[in-house]
Amino acid sequence: FITTKMTYKINIKKNREFYWFLGVLCGDGCISGNKIMLGTIDYEMAERFHAILKEITGCVTKIYKIVPRKENHRIQYAVHVGSVNLTNCLKNRYGSFGTKKWKIPKEVINGSVNNKVNFIQGFVDSEGGVGLNMSQQPFITVTSTNISSLRKLDKLILDLGINTLFRVGKNRADIKINRKEDV
Repeated sequence: FITTKMTYKINIKKNREFYWFLGVLCGDGCISGNKIMLGTIDYEMAERFHAILKEITGCVTKIYKIVPRKENHRIQYAVHVGSVNLTNCLKNRYGSFGTKKWKIPKEVINGSVNNKVNFIQGFVDSEGGVGLNMSQQPFITVTSTNISSLRKLDKLILDLGINTLFRVGKNRADIKINRKEDV
């Protein structure tokens, strides 16, 4: 972990990358104590998250490659940075992040279409998947154990004119986008 105890100004440029970053934080990312973390099997996602953290904090971080101990597990990539200033700033402005605690920030809900799209893209990049149905048509599925927040994400997607199917299982919910014109 790279931890800084220095005081410095947080440079948050509220651009498309930042809203993508918030979406990823709600998905595979989290804030724990004074650390911002991401664990993913997608190296390109780790690189993008890393670049945004570096831009916001000015901290030099690194992407860690975690080699699995079991043959049937994939290589993971982790990005970590410790920053009291940034974690406090993000928690105060945007609330909680993490698997069961995440909420869509009000700034996203009430924001521009672009902010909504970039947030959704970040969340889908971290918690979504693409597949082919029996007719070989593509579909997107997004899954979370945070059912109430996923319902709100579903509403956000519907408000953008994208048709979805919302399904609730025993311990999780899914959003499925399967109309050809929506995928």
